[in-house]
Amino acid sequence: MKTKTLFRISLILLFALAISSCDELKDENEDIQFAEATVTEDITESVTWETGNIYIIDGTVRVGASQTVVITIEPGAIIKFNEDATLDMAYWDNEYATIIAKGTASNPIIFTSNCPSPEAGDWKSINFYQGAINCEFENCTFEYGGSNDYYGIVSIEETSVSFTSCSFKNSSTLGIYLKNNGEFSNFNGNYFTGISTYPISIYPAAVHTLEANNSYESGKTIFIDGDQDLNISGEYVWKNQGIPFTFDGVMRMGTENTQGLQITIEPGVTLKMTTDSYIDLAYWDNTYATIIAVGTEELPITFTSNSPSPEAGDWRSINFYKGAINCEFDFCEFEYGGGNDYYGNIYIEETAVSFTNCKFSNSDSYAIKLTTEGEFFDFFKNTFSSHALYPISIYPNAVYSMGPENNFETGSSIYVDAGQDLTMNGEFTWLHQSAPYTMDGTMRLGSVNGTKLNINAGTVLKFTNGSVIDVAYWDANSGQIVANGSVDEPVVFTSNSPSPAKGDWKGLYFYNGVNGTNLNNCKVEYAGSSDYMGAVALSESGNGTILFTNSEISNSNSYGITVDDESSLDYSTITFINNENSDYHER
Repeated sequence: MKTKTLFRISLILLFALAISSCDELKDENEDIQFAEATVTEDITESVTWETGNIYIIDGTVRVGASQTVVITIEPGAIIKFNEDATLDMAYWDNEYATIIAKGTASNPIIFTSNCPSPEAGDWKSINFYQGAINCEFENCTFEYGGSNDYYGIVSIEETSVSFTSCSFKNSSTLGIYLKNNGEFSNFNGNYFTGISTYPISIYPAAVHTLEANNSYESGKTIFIDGDQDLNISGEYVWKNQGIPFTFDGVMRMGTENTQGLQITIEPGVTLKMTTDSYIDLAYWDNTYATIIAVGTEELPITFTSNSPSPEAGDWRSINFYKGAINCEFDFCEFEYGGGNDYYGNIYIEETAVSFTNCKFSNSDSYAIKLTTEGEFFDFFKNTFSSHALYPISIYPNAVYSMGPENNFETGSSIYVDAGQDLTMNGEFTWLHQSAPYTMDGTMRLGSVNGTKLNINAGTVLKFTNGSVIDVAYWDANSGQIVANGSVDEPVVFTSNSPSPAKGDWKGLYFYNGVNGTNLNNCKVEYAGSSDYMGAVALSESGNGTILFTNSEISNSNSYGITVDDESSLDYSTITFINNENSDYHER
């Protein structure tokens, strides 16, 4: 370890500067004396770089010692870097260093190239490592550096640095590169221009350290290296920088601390996702995470593709797992995702998420896919368009969580994975949405304590080939359907085929425990694929337990209604049209 900083200093009387005048004003001539110091060796003792002097960094100069080495830079000092020169702060383990560089608006501190005709990339960088503590820059200019894209003009790793009212100009790579555990202790009022790639590259855990009042060149984005997990506890805000964030990789959000992690995204923020990028919330067991993304109509929050020519499927998804709690999206836009059809653009499993006033477009699969115990805790006034598969894929147990006033593209439908039963206790309502429900599989409705499903007037349920609803199928289960349509808005049970035909699906089957079922102003059509059961079948249902009134059964491939010897039904107000066999049959 060197015990003394070694400078090769040559003091040069540069010139007497005669300051020219304009027509309105003439300044007095002043003689200004500059000192020029060339720094070639490591700095191991504290030093002050003074106003009006020029300090030339030649080669790699490392600052630090076991006792903190402080470089104090006065306003107006100029630090020039020779070709590929670097200043390393606390490069070695167990060394400590500090820079205090506070210029003024009229007398900034300048870090620049020593070339007579400076260009971007003339010098490397200023690098801050773990032992670089309490470093502050105010009214400073950093220019013509960044020759190595691993560092940019400034790199920060395992520490925090403050930049206030600073300018970053003409880098051949990045402006600032924040690496593992690198962040800002303060960052506001800064300005970036002439940066070749990204003004800032940052890990997710440090994004909250960017303040909101910085200025960036139009057309640039801030790069978030998503391959680093976001696993810090606490509440943090991602502020609107005025330019988008480019998100790259797979980011898993969550912490084992029961306090959890909460990220709030400000209105107007845009996240541009690179190819195959996605975000997992609470992916690991016993981890907890929350996103609050509340935009406004004028300043929505946008999750989109990073491609200059975006297409459906450019990026994958945002995935919510069991520990993703109280996640909320309002006035958000999700577009060009869905690159994996298992997940869709949004994937929800074992948790509930809120979407209100949101727009979903151009997914290469689903816009939203809800699987086991996934549901919405608020869902209204959302808009869906241009999805390769369905706008929503959902289990029967979660359909009730879809609220009103959603707008679905004409010709689309909501996919209900009817291979999953509706077995929750209680009373639930399926609202009339602007798209029909596509029912796929065998849905068994009922529970020990009773399940009542209300289906609103105007609702259309389209059944895929062989699909059926079994009500109270299991012994000791109770289940009821109340589908109360109107003349103008009947509840329709029909085929999902674009060219419907008799027997496209099985039908509605009712068993013991259906007392209270009421079908009024309903249509059941293109069912009856089972010759034995017909379009509507009662088995051990009792007498008068089901009210079926003012309705129509048509185009069954077998019977209209069948009953066994333990069931009966008053069908006097039912209209039967074009059924293959008799309208009412006792099996």
